[in-house]
Amino acid sequence: MRNERKIIQDSTLGVEALLFNGIQQEFPNHWHEYYVIGLMEAGTRQFTCQNTCYIVEAGDLILIPPKAAHRCQQLTEEKQVYRNIHLTPENMAVQVQKIFNTQLRPTFLNRSFAK
Repeated sequence: MRNERKIIQDSTLGVEALLFNGIQQEFPNHWHEYYVIGLMEAGTRQFTCQNTCYIVEAGDLILIPPKAAHRCQQLTEEKQVYRNIHLTPENMAVQVQKIFNTQLRPTFLNRSFAK
């Protein structure tokens, strides 16, 4: 597996997509102005969001709302394959309205779902 970072921007959909393929790196505590919807395809990470820790493994999907502090670190030697999509709050509101016919916006559940 070669190490690869790829960014794809789709102005029609108003999204930015990222691929981290074979990356072994920690990401320090940070936040974004946009939603992040991420899919872990390979690897195991400790993911912390709003001071709650989760173990993220292949097949796990995460949602990070805007301005939610989060970080992650490698737990095994296995390289990760992680994809994510960035949506602005405005774009998320439009999509939620179209799909669910509501003004509610998704948020991160940091309750009893930690592994």
